[in-house]
Amino acid sequence: MYQSEVREELSMNKKALLKIVVSALVCMGFAVISNRMPALMGAVYQAVFGEFDHTDFLFVMGLFVVEIVVLQKWGKDMRCRYLCLGTAIIASFIVLSNGDTNFTERLAPGANTTLIYGAVTDQNVLEEGRQNAFVEYYFDGKNLIVPGAEIDNEEYQYIYRMAVPARRVVTGQECAVTEKEAGVILSYPVREYGSGYFVLDEFWERTDHIRMAKWGEKDIFCSEELLDVVLNHPDDVTLSGEGVDLLAYAEKGSYREAKQTFVILLLVLIGSVIVLPLWGRDYPYLALLSSLPVGAAVWCIACVLFMAFNIPYNVITVLTCTVLGAGIRLFRKWNKFKELDWTTCFNFALLAVVTTVFFACFKICNVYADSVTRCTYGYRMAIFGGLRDVLENIAPFGMLEPMIMSMGYLFKCDALYVFYPLMAISGIGIMCAGLYYVNGRKDNYMAAAILGAGIVLLFSNFDYMFSTVLMAVHGPTAVYFLMFFVIIIMKKQMNIEKYEWIVVLAATVILLTRIEGAVYIMFFLALSLGIENEFLKLDKVIPAVAGVLITWNVFQMIMIGRDGNPMFWTPERGALLIAGALFVVVAAWIFRRSWPWLNYVKNHYFLYLAGGICLATIVVVIFVKRDVASINLPVFLSHFSNNEGMNNRINAGAFWTFILLLCPIVIKSGRKAARYTVSMLVGYIVLIYFICLFRDGAPLHYGYYDSGRKTLVQIMPAAIWMLAYSAGDREHRVKIKDEKYIKK
Repeated sequence: MYQSEVREELSMNKKALLKIVVSALVCMGFAVISNRMPALMGAVYQAVFGEFDHTDFLFVMGLFVVEIVVLQKWGKDMRCRYLCLGTAIIASFIVLSNGDTNFTERLAPGANTTLIYGAVTDQNVLEEGRQNAFVEYYFDGKNLIVPGAEIDNEEYQYIYRMAVPARRVVTGQECAVTEKEAGVILSYPVREYGSGYFVLDEFWERTDHIRMAKWGEKDIFCSEELLDVVLNHPDDVTLSGEGVDLLAYAEKGSYREAKQTFVILLLVLIGSVIVLPLWGRDYPYLALLSSLPVGAAVWCIACVLFMAFNIPYNVITVLTCTVLGAGIRLFRKWNKFKELDWTTCFNFALLAVVTTVFFACFKICNVYADSVTRCTYGYRMAIFGGLRDVLENIAPFGMLEPMIMSMGYLFKCDALYVFYPLMAISGIGIMCAGLYYVNGRKDNYMAAAILGAGIVLLFSNFDYMFSTVLMAVHGPTAVYFLMFFVIIIMKKQMNIEKYEWIVVLAATVILLTRIEGAVYIMFFLALSLGIENEFLKLDKVIPAVAGVLITWNVFQMIMIGRDGNPMFWTPERGALLIAGALFVVVAAWIFRRSWPWLNYVKNHYFLYLAGGICLATIVVVIFVKRDVASINLPVFLSHFSNNEGMNNRINAGAFWTFILLLCPIVIKSGRKAARYTVSMLVGYIVLIYFICLFRDGAPLHYGYYDSGRKTLVQIMPAAIWMLAYSAGDREHRVKIKDEKYIKK
C-alpha cells in the first residue's frame, strides 16, 4: 500500500516537473519570437486589444476559464453540464446584444435579380466586369455582322471570342455613317464600350442581327433594321426614338419565376432518384432534404464530364441525359421505390413547390464582383454549349456556381437566385434530421438545446444570413461540408447503406468548388481515420476522393498548364495537392496496420494532427511569411469579434462565443467524437489563416467580401451540428445503459 502511494506521488511530481519545463520553454519561445518579430507581436496586440471589444473579450475569456474549472470538478454530473450550457447560451446572447444585428435592409425582398442589374449598379464591380456583362446580354441570341478586317481588332476580342459564339459572328461589307445619320442612331439609349457605341433601339428586342457601322474613329453597334432604315429609307419610315431599357427588359423576362421553379424541381428530381433508394425507407426526412444538394452536386459533376469529353451542352442533351438517367435508376431500383412512404414524399414535393415559388416571387438577391464573374462563365456555358475554352478562367473560382448558374441561362430565366436560400433551408433541415436519426429517433435534450440555440445564433449572424442570399458559393459549400460530417457520423453510429456515395459526392463538389477545398477535404478525411469503428470504414472513400483530386488536377495541368491565374492554381500547386492526396492514402493504409507503436499514435492522433497544423503555421509565420502574417492577423481575428476595423460594429462575436464555450463541455465527455469535433474546428480555422499566407498580392481585408471571412461561413452549420452531437453523445449513452439495466 505504501509503495503504491510512493509511486503515485513520484508520478505526480514528474507531471508537475514536466508542466514547469513546458511552461518555461513556452515563455522562452515567446520572448525569442517577440524579439525577432516585433511587427507580428504588434499585430497580436492590435488584434486582441484593438479589434476585439475589450469588455466582451474579457467577459468571454473569464467565463471560459471558470467553465473549465467547474467542469474539472463537477463535470461528471449532467446537471453541471446543463448549467455550463445555459451559461454559454446566456453569454452568447449578451455578446449578441453588443453587436450590430440590423442587416434586414440587405435581405429586403423585391430586388432586381438579373445579373446585368447587379453588374451595372454594384459599385464594387470593376468597369470591365460591367462592360462584359452588358455586351453578353446585348448580343444574347443575336448574330453579329462585322467587316472581315475587324475580326482581328484587339479592342473587341472579348466580344468576338467570348460574348458571341464564333458561329454567330458573320463577316460582311464595311458600312459607314455620316454625322447626321450617327445622330439619329445615337438618339436611342446607348452604352459606350471602349471606342464603340452599343445602341438599344426600338428594333433591338426583335432583331436577329446586330451590325457594326463606322463613324469616323468610332464604331456603332445597332440592329440591322435600324441601320437599314437610316441608310436606305430615311424619309419613308418614322422612328419613335424610344429604345429598350436593358435592365427592365432582363427583369421582365417571360415566366422567370416559373422557370426558376422548374429548374430547382429538376435538381430535386435528380437528387431524389439517387438518394431515395438508398435511405428513403429508413431515413426518409434526411433523404428528401438532401435531394437538392445531391441533385446540384450530380449536375455539377455531370457538367464537368460534359466539358471533359466535349459533349454538347444544350437543353436537348441535358434533358435527354436527365430522363435517361432517372429512367434507368427507377428501373433498377423499382423495388426500393415501392417500399417508400409515398404520402411523405408527396407532402415534401408539395412543400418544395410552395417554398420554391415563394422565394422565386420574393426575390431576395445580392450580387457582388465575383458573382458577376462566375455567373458570366455560366452564361457562356449556355450560349457556347461548353466551357473547355474558358476553363482557365473558371477553375480558380470553382465549378459548382457557374455550372448551376448555367441552368438559369439554359432555360432562359437568368441568374438562378432562388438556389441559394433553398440550399440554406436544405442545410437546416439536414441538421435537424441528422441529429434526430443519429440519436435513434429518441429525445436528447442536451443535443437539442445546443442545436436549437446554434440555429438561432446562425439566423442572427450577418455573415451566415447574407450567405443565404448572396450569389457566392460559400453558402452552398457549407451545406456540402455539413453533409460530409453528418453522413460520416451517422455511419459511425449505425449501418447506413451506401454512405460512401454521398460522402464522395460531397467531397468531390467541395474540391471542385473551392481551390482550397482539396486541402480541407484531405485534412478532414485524415482526421476521420481516428473515429473509424466496426461500422465506419473509410477504405473506399479515401482512395475514391484522392482519385478524383488527382484526376482533376492532372486534367487542369493538361488543359490549362501555365495559362491559369497564378494567385489561385498553378501546376506546382496542383502537384502539391496530388502529393497530399497520395500521402493521405498511404497514411490510411498505415493506420490500419497492427504495429505495436501505432497504438500509442492512435491514442493521441487528434492532438498530433491538429497540433501539427498549428506547428506548421507557426513555422511558416516565423520563417517564411512574416510580413504577410502580421498584415493578415488583425483582420483574421477581427472576424471572430463584434469589432472590425475602425470600430465598425458587427455581430460575429456571439456565434464564436457559443462555439468557444461549448468546446469544454464537449471535451469533458472524453469521447473520440468530441476530440474529433474540436480538432476539426481548430484545424479548419488555422488552415484558413495558413492558406491566406500564400495568397501573395491579396491580403485579407475588412468587410464581408473578404475571402477569409466568407470561408468561415462554410464551417458554421457543420460546427453547430458536430458540437450538438458530441455534447449529447454522453446523454445518449447514459439512456442506452439505463434501458439495458431496465431490461435486465
